[in-house]
Formats: sequence, structure tokens, C-alpha cells
Amino acid sequence: MFLGGFFSLLVLVGVAVVVVWLVSGGDGLSTRRPGSGGERDTPLEILKKRYARGEINRDQYEQMKQDLLDDGRSDRT
Repeated sequence: MFLGGFFSLLVLVGVAVVVVWLVSGGDGLSTRRPGSGGERDTPLEILKKRYARGEINRDQYEQMKQDLLDDGRSDRT
């Protein structure tokens, strides 16, 4: 009797784990946002998002943007 109840509980927990796994996109370790398509943002896109969220002010944004653009040009020379 005890093993039958334990087995039923084990099956129920297993089903719950599978449902959670499927709802999370099939990858329980994923840190991507839904709809991101797995593409990574460029540093400039990340900077624009930080500015849009108000994490940095305009002066910081402009300086960081210039740093990123200057860094890209120095690699080519």
C-alpha cells in the first residue's frame, strides 16, 4: 500500500516537472527573454536600452557611445 501511494506521488511530481519544463520553453536553464530569438544584443543596443530605462544620463550615454565607436575604429587600424 505504501509503495503504491509513493509511486503515485512520484508520477504526479514528475508530471509537474515536465509541465514546468515545457512552459519555460523547454530549457530550464535559459536566461533569455521570451521572443528574443536567442540573438545577442550588440554593446550599442545594450547602451541604448540602459539609456531608455533611465539607468544612465545623457552625458554618460554620449561618452559611452563615443567610447564604443572609437574602440571599433581603433581595432581596424
